[in-house]
Amino acid sequence: MSVQVGAIVAIVLLFVGIILHIVGLATPEWMLIKNNELTIGLWQACSHGVCLTFADFPIAGLDSIKACEAMAIIGMLISFVAIATAGIAVYHNITGKEASASFQQIATATSVISFVFILIGIIVWGAKVHEPASAVANIGYSFILSIIGGILIAVGGIMFGFTSRG
Repeated sequence: MSVQVGAIVAIVLLFVGIILHIVGLATPEWMLIKNNELTIGLWQACSHGVCLTFADFPIAGLDSIKACEAMAIIGMLISFVAIATAGIAVYHNITGKEASASFQQIATATSVISFVFILIGIIVWGAKVHEPASAVANIGYSFILSIIGGILIAVGGIMFGFTSRG
């Protein structure tokens, strides 16, 4: 059996999207204070190379940040299911085993659901964390990486659903 090139491209998009989202999730620059002296991420704030977790000091909007953390983590975990089921479907195709269409459907559905959770976290951050500080803060690279990662996860999963149909 042969694997369609589109299915491999879709899995690569899923993988790259997951990596970008994880990097965005883990790095402390979802918001950059305009004087470049303070960055704020999902887990910590950093200034001049010194980072403190939010447990170390109180910050306005902490409940909103925790909601963003939860949405980003749930999105990441669901994306793992998407790439795992896509991988199983490709493995079955390569080995000649009969794979049910449910693998493709699960991969597609979980990638879209993952994107929805990531998107909710991004919207909450934008509306509840960044907007009140927008006069003195810019969006940081971590935020952008999570957006791009979420989009690639959705595109890869949808593409996989279309290209892996037999």
